[in-house]
Amino acid sequence: MDVARLNFSHGDEATHRQAALDVRAAAEDADCPVALLGDLQGPKIRTGALESAFQRLVRGRRIFLTGGKREGQNEIEISHPELVDALRVGDRVLLDDGRIELLVRGRAPGSAECSVLRGGLLGAGRGVSGWASRASARLGPRL
Repeated sequence: MDVARLNFSHGDEATHRQAALDVRAAAEDADCPVALLGDLQGPKIRTGALESAFQRLVRGRRIFLTGGKREGQNEIEISHPELVDALRVGDRVLLDDGRIELLVRGRAPGSAECSVLRGGLLGAGRGVSGWASRASARLGPRL
């Protein structure tokens, strides 16, 4: 191995520091130089914890995106509350990096009511992105 990649999208400073120390120790034991590569993608908007490992979202189902702690089975927590507040009726939201598609149908403080356009199995910690509806596209992407 010539390079060890540290994925900074997951984990914390202590975990990454220990991984770097472990790589350095193994490289020294093997008498082989190993470079450290820090993957600096930056923070990513993610879904929060679920009741079980996966939640099935079927087409037509009504769910709520929330910026706070989820309280019900039909709620999906989003890691950045301010982004939930930026959603507007007609916006589309992609979960699991585009595998699941939602349409925003209604708004309340800290929550967005959505319907599932394209369903799938959703897990915790999955990527979230979105874009503005055609009517509000002049404002640019929202998530």
